[in-house]
Order: sequence, then structure tokens, then C-alpha cells
Amino acid sequence: MAIAKRRTQRTAQAAKAKDAGELRQTPTLPEHDLLVRTAMWINSGSYVPPSAVSTSRRAALLAAGLVTEATLRARQIY
Repeated sequence: MAIAKRRTQRTAQAAKAKDAGELRQTPTLPEHDLLVRTAMWINSGSYVPPSAVSTSRRAALLAAGLVTEATLRARQIY
């Protein structure tokens, strides 16, 4: 019962914030800017976890010419 009550409270609070315009939206960067930032991170020589770059992002980086395949392989991003 307590879980249902808390869920109802949270839903009401979220609706109130949305109606009042208090809902904070995070700014989003254009896709190209995200690719450039990712490429700068990869090309910087610092550690990049292989899971930080998805397969689709890897393909987009290569298609845009922002990184080389050799650089990605050196960072173990396949």
C-alpha cells in the first residue's frame, strides 16, 4: 500500500511540475557535434572504454572521416 501511495504522490508531483513549467530540460547537441566530441576524445590518446562508442556511432565517425580505423582498433573499439 505504501508503494502505491508513494507512486501516486510522485506522479502528481511530476504533473504539477510539468504544468508549472518547472520541468528542466537538458539541452541536446546536434549529432555532428556529438561525433566531433567523441572523435576528439578518441584522438586525444586518453583512455576510452570500448563500451563508450556504439557500433552505429563508430560507423558514423568513420563515414565522417573524424577517426581512422587504425585508431579505433588501437583503442579496441570494434
